[in-house]
Amino acid sequence: MNKEILDNMQKDYIEIMNRDENWDVDNCYREASVYSKLMDKYGKGLIKETNKLWFFLNNMQIAKYEEIFATKIDGDDKTKIVSVYIDIENSSKVICIPLEEQVKFEEEHNIIRGKRSIHDYWDRYYNIRYEFFKTCIETTEENAVKKLLEEEQIRIYEDIEQTYLTRKIKKD
Repeated sequence: MNKEILDNMQKDYIEIMNRDENWDVDNCYREASVYSKLMDKYGKGLIKETNKLWFFLNNMQIAKYEEIFATKIDGDDKTKIVSVYIDIENSSKVICIPLEEQVKFEEEHNIIRGKRSIHDYWDRYYNIRYEFFKTCIETTEENAVKKLLEEEQIRIYEDIEQTYLTRKIKKD
């Protein structure tokens, strides 16, 4: 995202937090509410320049993709499977990649993965976006990117360890 947008996000954050509002909940809920407002304002198409951080949503048939995202894709075969990715910074940037191009795409971009079910994927996507925007506002965009990628490496390692332990227990 460009510096102007990040500066505006930080100004909006300070302005909203400084308003004299009656909050009956803890400050952390107030802060979460403010970050959510900023994500809604800035994360839906306003951010054009992104860090190419893509979230792998799922593999699905083109027909299902068209249904979920209300987008038509040219081609006759609606049963073809595609990989669906959504930009962490701009939730209106959703792309589908043919399976045969998936490896190349993932080599050229930073990919964050979800868990097992589609609901887990959406929950993880929104949690990651929230943490990304929060870190951008509190520190810098560079720190947010670095933190996100480091956490993804840790998650991948933990998933590999868990898979290994599960297989080992089944063997024993």
